[in-house]
Amino acid sequence: MFKLIMRRKRRCRYAHVKRHKRKKENNVEEDKISKLPDDVLVFILSFMTMKEAARTSVLSRRWRKVWAFIPSLNFDAPNKLDQEVSLYANPRGLKLVHAARLRHINWINRVLESYQGSTIDKFRVQFDLDENNKHDLDRWVNFASEKKVKELVMDLNKVGGISQDHKYTFPLFCNSVRRLPDFSSLRTLLLKGVNVSGDGIDYLLSSCMYLGQLYVLGSMSLVDLKVDGQSLSLKHLKIKYCRNLESIYISATNLLSFKYSGRPQVSFGNVPNLVELRCGDKYGEYITWNFLQLRNIAFQLETLTLNVYHVQETSVVYFPVLTHLKKLRLFVVSDDDERLLALASSLIEASPSLHKFVLVELMLDHGWSLHQNATRLCLMLGVQVSVVYLCKTTGTV
Repeated sequence: MFKLIMRRKRRCRYAHVKRHKRKKENNVEEDKISKLPDDVLVFILSFMTMKEAARTSVLSRRWRKVWAFIPSLNFDAPNKLDQEVSLYANPRGLKLVHAARLRHINWINRVLESYQGSTIDKFRVQFDLDENNKHDLDRWVNFASEKKVKELVMDLNKVGGISQDHKYTFPLFCNSVRRLPDFSSLRTLLLKGVNVSGDGIDYLLSSCMYLGQLYVLGSMSLVDLKVDGQSLSLKHLKIKYCRNLESIYISATNLLSFKYSGRPQVSFGNVPNLVELRCGDKYGEYITWNFLQLRNIAFQLETLTLNVYHVQETSVVYFPVLTHLKKLRLFVVSDDDERLLALASSLIEASPSLHKFVLVELMLDHGWSLHQNATRLCLMLGVQVSVVYLCKTTGTV
């Protein structure tokens, strides 16, 4: 009897050990991802949002600090916050906005305090902030500078396109130690709804030897812009909605594309590699009827976009030969098919290498005759044509 009891105990103990071993093996199989190298785990987390990546810290001790090394920090406002901001026309909306803004700011500060990476590739803030949040915004810019950021995006536009009276000014000095921020590793800079002066841009261009893309939208302190330097790495420049901007001078040998909406005071120096030009607002209107001013660079353009709000009553429009132009976009508002067709015809005939012509028109009182005429002309010249009509009242296609 004693032997039988002991035999049963041994069997139970063996079965328990076997079950425990099987369970342990299953757990090991289920958690193989934790065995991956840190670099691989960080790469996986880089495809998540910041909040999703931060939540992985609760999985285990192994995951506690992995998220704090991801190279791209994206602090876009959540959709819920966008909805709350859209309500700020009433007192209740203002309270919601203030509370939501404070929560989001505090969360960003906590993330930056916990971050352990030595460098970052991208730092992005897309949020409804202004000069009242200068202290926190300065800290974030300085943080990005200290981490040798390569791509910096500051999109502080008001939701709904409402203008800001107190826009945040991009800092030229770090408030703590009164020294110039180090953006020597910067490749891309986008400032939207942020004030930056011409001197500030000049400093950035001269000190950021790798800066290849610069976008400035909605700066109210930009008055005169000078982009001049044979050693500049700048390849893409975009300036829009800077209402106080009075003059622009560009002389940059590496510049490939220039997109501008504003006043017509633009002059070009040495831009031998410029192949893409987009002209909007008053400049687009002006340069269309004075295109001969661009005769020194017209022959090298490959992509051209013109925004024309009104087709002038003129019988002849002169364009220099656009030798290498392959893609032409024309955004127009017109109530006269004949004048618009004359303009389009002049442009197309001046472009012997044209492959594609895109016409976007705000419809007024006429029908589809322009579509038919433009299509017929392009087919005769062997050009691919795309005509889009926008409704005057709704603005939809």
